[in-house]
Amino acid sequence: MSNYAIIVAIENYHNNSQLHDVDYAINDAKAIKSCLLKIGYNENDITFLINEYATHASIVEKITQLSNYAQDSDVIFFYYAGHGLFCDGKNFITCVDTSLSSIESTSINLYEILASYEKSKSKQIMLFLD
Repeated sequence: MSNYAIIVAIENYHNNSQLHDVDYAINDAKAIKSCLLKIGYNENDITFLINEYATHASIVEKITQLSNYAQDSDVIFFYYAGHGLFCDGKNFITCVDTSLSSIESTSINLYEILASYEKSKSKQIMLFLD
């Protein structure tokens, strides 16, 4: 059994005239990471994407890779600190490169995250949105 985590925190968006800063997102993410390390997570099994590293492409890639890689007894932990959006009846998490003029292609639909993890062999999945 292995414990895997993806931690995403965005305080400063590329298009900050549309999406305002999120105070303390990185501090919260660091605190989560510290707690995971204290309970036995391996540093190498934690993906830490903050600010400019939290692009749409990188977040989707890491979620997909982990969903495909995790085995039956593995634990997947996903933590997100940043803005959420509701558009056309769908919930999204924003990425550092999100544009409000193209939400569906520059943000990540929560349903798609859940669907990706549902396809995983892992049946121990935790999702935290801050």
